Amino acid sequence: MNLKTYHFGKSTKQVSLPYHLNITLICDYLNDLNRQDIDEKKLNLCKLLKLRVMSEHGDIIWQVHTLRGLGPIKFSMSRSQVDRFSADIGSIQAERSDTVESQQAGLEDLYKVFSDLFNDEDFKTVSEAIVEFGPAMDDRVVEFRTNGLSFEYTSGRLTEIFVDENCKKLTFMNIPVFLEDPVTIIKKLSRSLKEQPLIYEQEVIFPEHKMYLFSFVEEIGSSGQYQAGPSFHRSMSWRDSVRPNSVELSEYHLLDLDRLVP
Repeated sequence: MNLKTYHFGKSTKQVSLPYHLNITLICDYLNDLNRQDIDEKKLNLCKLLKLRVMSEHGDIIWQVHTLRGLGPIKFSMSRSQVDRFSADIGSIQAERSDTVESQQAGLEDLYKVFSDLFNDEDFKTVSEAIVEFGPAMDDRVVEFRTNGLSFEYTSGRLTEIFVDENCKKLTFMNIPVFLEDPVTIIKKLSRSLKEQPLIYEQEVIFPEHKMYLFSFVEEIGSSGQYQAGPSFHRSMSWRDSVRPNSVELSEYHLLDLDRLVP
């Protein structure tokens, strides 16, 4: 047994943690405390750590888990389940519902503001496209939280997590995603995931792991070399399924890691 320190709001507690009980394993149980196969010791420890889990290795809730979620927040969770972590991830600042009606209303507002750029034929074409393809997005809701974090839900279940450069706490395998050199991040991700990334313009993706990084690197003219992209546009998203309505994979090409310029 060894002692580790955990922080619960303003209070601090030391608990005995068996060497074999990895803190990541605890997070996997945080939202599933009624499972029958958890022994009593683990169950009690999970309850103790339910509100906030921090260790000397960093804030567990901000760790990216490809294909799974963010810390203890898992893909397929409902909005109410995710909202239990608001004390840690920040409150909902705004939300957007992509119903056909809201898409049509957004088009009409856009047309009013930029009427000099769009003609009636443009409006009709887009409006018809909304009628045809809009229902595919009709059950999608996006909620925007503080810290540059947003969640996308489809049919009431979490399907995508998005963060921008304001989310300084975000880590992947203890690597600070938005504080580390972006070129180094891409290389470390590729090595950790054991997957060679693809690139299209300013977007780098790891298709097998459904991970998408924007403005981390960009091509230097037509030289075939790449450099860090502008930090103020930098963002990252990941999912547990193929991203819908996106650029075809055939448009991407392999990113040669040896041609990344520090």
